[in-house]
Amino acid sequence: MVSTCSITLKTFLLPYARFFRSKGWIVDAMASGVNDCAGCKEAFDNTYNVTWSRDPIDFQNLQAVETVRSTVNDGGYDIVHVHTPVASFLTRFALRKNRGKVKIKIIYTAHGFHFHQRGNFLKNYIFVTLERLAGKWTDCLVVINRDDEEAARKLGIIQPHRLFYMPGIGVDTTFYSQDRVAPSDIEKIRNDLKLNPSDKLLLMIAEFNPEKRHIDALKALNLLNRHDVHLAFAGTGPSMKSVKERSKEMDIEKRVHFLGFREDIPQLICASQVVLLPSEREGLPRSVMEAQCLGVPVVGYDIRGLRDLLSGGSGVLAPVGDIHALSAAIKSLIENSTAALEMGERGRKQMNIYDIKNIIGLHEKLYEIALGDCPRVDF
Repeated sequence: MVSTCSITLKTFLLPYARFFRSKGWIVDAMASGVNDCAGCKEAFDNTYNVTWSRDPIDFQNLQAVETVRSTVNDGGYDIVHVHTPVASFLTRFALRKNRGKVKIKIIYTAHGFHFHQRGNFLKNYIFVTLERLAGKWTDCLVVINRDDEEAARKLGIIQPHRLFYMPGIGVDTTFYSQDRVAPSDIEKIRNDLKLNPSDKLLLMIAEFNPEKRHIDALKALNLLNRHDVHLAFAGTGPSMKSVKERSKEMDIEKRVHFLGFREDIPQLICASQVVLLPSEREGLPRSVMEAQCLGVPVVGYDIRGLRDLLSGGSGVLAPVGDIHALSAAIKSLIENSTAALEMGERGRKQMNIYDIKNIIGLHEKLYEIALGDCPRVDF
């Protein structure tokens, strides 16, 4: 299993490593920083550190390509499963000539194509071109939302029988369960934030970068003009400072809480009335799935991934950039607790198909197909 950074392995792929090792497979991992990832060292048989660069002409990438090629040649692998754009492209490039000599199967899971409906034309063109090129070196392409599935077919990124849709990369519904969150946990969070009993809490879980549009969440809160509504941001990132400054400019900083990196996400979600994600680009957002598992309604923008998750009525979608619609959706949920509870319950029931056990089972079938070069079968 290959990814650009070890955080992808730690966040998504450790259950796969443990499962397939329990079946007698040897499962190795390659990523930047993987040797410093304690969970990775425990879950995988072997780990290989490699340094990638987002700059396509960086000399480090030439070294990374050679590292991939030599590691795979020495490892005798049957499958190389790649994740995240940089590592996925460079790994497939490194192995493009090997596939005719050995029976290595290359599988790529796209966690959300870098090209999208609102993307810059030139960037979209470049990313589509790269995906088409790398598609020639790919045995199976896995997409995790219906928009990417349609785009892959329409753009001819890979042959149709080698394209597979899966509902995400998996979420542990037993971990994200209301039964695991005690009322005292919720009370502590609300006390830490100095909330009054009647105050409403909105929560956004996302890295601080411009594409996540944290500023839109601030604007929606400001437009509500209600002093009993607070907004908490869980996450870190380069745009955090500018978001803090904007909250002060809007004079709402007393109701905006910057929580940083948190490991008590289930408790935070259960302490909130609504989870927000006004992002302009996603694959299949994990924070939304976590909220649905815990029965909390979601308000977000009408983009790929979010459409898949909220189509069952477990939240409200607003047009991208429409702050009035975003604020109105929030208002409707915090003022109608019955509707919010019903939405949350629909989301909770919907999560069965996204459960990690189901997705691991789909991977087991996928690997059988890839290794046997079997005809395409629908999952």
